Amino acid sequence: MTVGESLDVRRCSISLRARDKAAALDELAELMASGSPLDAAQIRAALQVREAEGSTGFENGVAIPHARLPGDVPFLLAVAVSKKGVAFDSVDGKRSKLFFVLIGPDAEPQDYLRALAHISRLGLDDALRKELIGCHDESALLEVVRRNLAPTRGDTREAAAEEREAPARAQALLVVVLSDPGELDDMMTLFLQRGVEGASVFESRSMGATLGQVPLFGSLMDFLGEGGGASRTIISMLPAADVRPLVASIEKLFGDLDRRSGIAVMAADLSLAKGSLGTI
Repeated sequence: MTVGESLDVRRCSISLRARDKAAALDELAELMASGSPLDAAQIRAALQVREAEGSTGFENGVAIPHARLPGDVPFLLAVAVSKKGVAFDSVDGKRSKLFFVLIGPDAEPQDYLRALAHISRLGLDDALRKELIGCHDESALLEVVRRNLAPTRGDTREAAAEEREAPARAQALLVVVLSDPGELDDMMTLFLQRGVEGASVFESRSMGATLGQVPLFGSLMDFLGEGGGASRTIISMLPAADVRPLVASIEKLFGDLDRRSGIAVMAADLSLAKGSLGTI
């Protein structure tokens, strides 16, 4: 069962009443416990511990409270909407209106990370975020979330097992260069969502930044404003068949790469591929 399939209408709400963080965690814990084998007090305590490590209130009115619990705990999702918003210590200081609550077993960290990555994509989509906040009842909220949390490769342990048992497939080397390091978080989250678990990320420099250090060109680059700064380069090895769907997802998130600057994506088929770049 995927995280989207675990969502029950009893764990959906379009009328969160809380106005502050403490009250919201209480209400969300009660919502998560509805129709589940978990106790609200246990959920509340786990969410509070996670919030003490750092707020899960993100930008654009989205919050993703989450916690891992010991024992044989199922992956469960709850979704709630607050029309007036909650003061939730969000990154941008704005009130949080859309809440995704995730509970999962502490023994499954990779599946847990994938679930978080997939959920976070819902909050990044402006149109989808507005659709969710505007749902007229809990059934509509359930339908929209389930539709947009459809499984992708790597979403479940069953899919991962099938991947390991499948015959060797053609591999490709993917290189992504980001001139804005601030876009790295969104890119890594997308990689997780798409099932890419192995990648190397390192700091790189643009040609302009490098030429700025050459005496012959230094002052000219400063005059032209071409000094540039640190960028990020991501290298990953993945099945060749997964490259185009991943690039399509990148363009859905960042826009047409042929029409904007600051992101370059390159891929090359590999005649030999052994080993891996590590997993999360």
